[in-house]
Amino acid sequence: MLNRENNSTRELPETRDGRANVLDWLPDSKAFLYTEQRGVRQVIHRMPIDGPGQELFSPRRGTFLAGRLNANGTRAGLAMQTPEEPPEAYVLELGGQAVRVSEANTKLALPPLGKTEVVRWKSKDGLSIEGLLTYPVNYQAGKRVPLILNIHGGPSGVFAETFLGAPTLYPLATFAAKGYAVLRPNPRGSSGYGTPFREQVIQDWGGRDFEDIMTGVDHVIGMGVADPGKLAVMGWSYGGYMTAWTVTQTTRFRAAAVGAGITNHVSMYGTQDIPSVYEDYFGGAPWDVPEVYAKSSPIQFARNIQTPTLLLHE
Repeated sequence: MLNRENNSTRELPETRDGRANVLDWLPDSKAFLYTEQRGVRQVIHRMPIDGPGQELFSPRRGTFLAGRLNANGTRAGLAMQTPEEPPEAYVLELGGQAVRVSEANTKLALPPLGKTEVVRWKSKDGLSIEGLLTYPVNYQAGKRVPLILNIHGGPSGVFAETFLGAPTLYPLATFAAKGYAVLRPNPRGSSGYGTPFREQVIQDWGGRDFEDIMTGVDHVIGMGVADPGKLAVMGWSYGGYMTAWTVTQTTRFRAAAVGAGITNHVSMYGTQDIPSVYEDYFGGAPWDVPEVYAKSSPIQFARNIQTPTLLLHE
């Protein structure tokens, strides 16, 4: 924060996730609004110039992907959505609730969508993990169905309560219509759960985050939803890496699809355009910490693969 009267500067307090996006200044210039991911939803906070930040608005369900403050700082415009409802324009009275003001998609003839709910479980070390579980269309309680495990990129990506029918890397609504359940976990390393949570994968790709994901699969099996004999796994980018890693660590999945995945960290370091990612997460270049690169490279464990695996790349 810069004081224009004396040019002194002061750091504002850290936000919960360390990834705040400024929405706008309030008219009195004594505070600004910012958005930040909290779990599967975006939240609006108010940050006074003397801090700390205070929560102003959190959707009861779903999330929003855009925001704008009006000129007098009394209302915010948001594009809100839920897994079952495509985006619409809402007006938020600051300090109140959001009210829908558009009908851009309300009259669309949507096909049946599988129900999506937030699920939580304990990882191997007792840490609480969250994710989204989408049921097949017309799911009958107590019936076991095939499960697709979908792993997000990043590793600091996050699955949010966005509209299931929106264009994404994978046609989730189609999978649900075809009789599949889909689990989208947010393991440690994900955004939205605090900086310490996100940093727990430093020098540990494929370690505790893998345990978070596998215990999530176990949880859905324990719910009586997933058929343990009909499991598939897929993901893109870091999700592709984790898919490749998964098939070298377990044979429980019947099929896998590695999307833009990493199988060899050393060769990836030398050919990618963002080498700082490895230096930040692994603590140096391959010649500095070769053991870190080796222990989490799927190619080192390729002899273990028994799962039919499709490799997809651009």
